[in-house]
Amino acid sequence: MTIRREMLVWFSLVAQLGIIMSVSIYIGYRAGFWLDQVTGTRMWFPIGGTLVGVVSGFYSLYRLMAKVMERENITGRHDE
Repeated sequence: MTIRREMLVWFSLVAQLGIIMSVSIYIGYRAGFWLDQVTGTRMWFPIGGTLVGVVSGFYSLYRLMAKVMERENITGRHDE
């Protein structure tokens, strides 16, 4: 694999990580905000939703990185 292609692969991975994390947090916050409006509470559900979004984002990142590491081990690529 050429260096340029490898850099693009890693750049796309970093972009995926950022998108996954930000979308997970946003969805958790918006769901909490909606629940807050339905129940009439003040800022408890958005805080909880944000925390759920953070946990969900980290879990998704973990799964993505595990898949990437498994793929690199299977193909035998090692960057040294």
